[in-house]
Amino acid sequence: MNAENFTDEQCKQYLFDKRWANGFVCPKCGGGECFNIKSRGLFQCKHCNYQSSVTAGTLFDKTRTPLKKWFAAIRLLAQNEKISAAEIGREINVSYFAAVSVLKKIRQAAETDCEIVNSLLAKFKIPADPPKPTDEIIFTDEKNSLLSIGEMAKLTGMSIRSFRYYEQINILKPAYINEETKYRYYSLEQLQLVEIINFCIELDIPLKELADLEELYGDMDFQNFLSRGKEIAKRKLAAINKGLKLIERIEQKIEIEKQCKAGEIYIREVPQKTLYVKPAETTNGVITETDMVKAFLDMPIPQAQDSSFSDYGILCEVSPNGAKYLYFMEVASGADEANTITLPAGNYICCRSENHQINKAAEIFNCRKNSFTVVETYELSVGKNASNKFTLWHELRMLL
Repeated sequence: MNAENFTDEQCKQYLFDKRWANGFVCPKCGGGECFNIKSRGLFQCKHCNYQSSVTAGTLFDKTRTPLKKWFAAIRLLAQNEKISAAEIGREINVSYFAAVSVLKKIRQAAETDCEIVNSLLAKFKIPADPPKPTDEIIFTDEKNSLLSIGEMAKLTGMSIRSFRYYEQINILKPAYINEETKYRYYSLEQLQLVEIINFCIELDIPLKELADLEELYGDMDFQNFLSRGKEIAKRKLAAINKGLKLIERIEQKIEIEKQCKAGEIYIREVPQKTLYVKPAETTNGVITETDMVKAFLDMPIPQAQDSSFSDYGILCEVSPNGAKYLYFMEVASGADEANTITLPAGNYICCRSENHQINKAAEIFNCRKNSFTVVETYELSVGKNASNKFTLWHELRMLL
């Protein structure tokens, strides 16, 4: 019987020959003639009509698992005594729980000197290789240094299913496949390739770019691949840093809203800011949010600040000659543009309100100076008001 491609009929014939080597013998009356009821897999004695089967009284009795899968499992165990139920389940295509049951019964039968199981284990066991020339012995040593698919999965954290998928799409082919057991083995050098695959997945690089492994390991192509990956990593890192800055700004706003009520005066530290400015236009002498938004739409802003919570609003420069109002939007520090000004870092006296109050800054802050600069920012509240709605706040700031 071919151990690789046996069928259920071959398995039944093998069991028949082992059980009745000299022909059928009725277990009840000892008769030597029978009818073969193939539709039910039974042999019926012609003398007493007793029905028996080749699996009766064996570990295969009343099993729902096809005999060919039992024999395949015995073959796998014969060739690898330490094989796991999970591996057997994958090889013979049964569920994990079915594989556990099959493996347990086979081992128990072998331990109790079951003639059928032990004869199959002996039949399928791979004989020891005869001594080989020195060059082949070196090859054997190299093969023994390979890692099984399970060991690779444990070392890399990649699932066995992923290894099989990457083999299918020609990205990560096993270094060696055992023709008897179909087990996959990988070289130590392929650990680096697994890291590259994980690198591609992390950076959203299409895996099809790794399909031609020979081309990948070419010096120039590999260098280009790494250069591209480096650029993608830099962009992702920049996006992460931008997200962290955004989170920090939101946390800062939440803390301010918790501690400072509308109309209250408070002092907080503000970092240096670079502002892009444009003269403010008014509607009937009044500055409105609509006027400011329209002005920003027309602004050729040089380099926007990396945050959705950048400052924008109205800046007022007060001097003995009067007040000058400017629209402003925060831009990245170092922006080279004539229409930018820099507000120094320091402690600013502040006041929050739902209404414009920049024209009342001197009164609110009790400022008696003839010249000063004050800014009023527009900020969406991160919390909701009493009406359960988000509100637009204005924060008035003046450097102490």
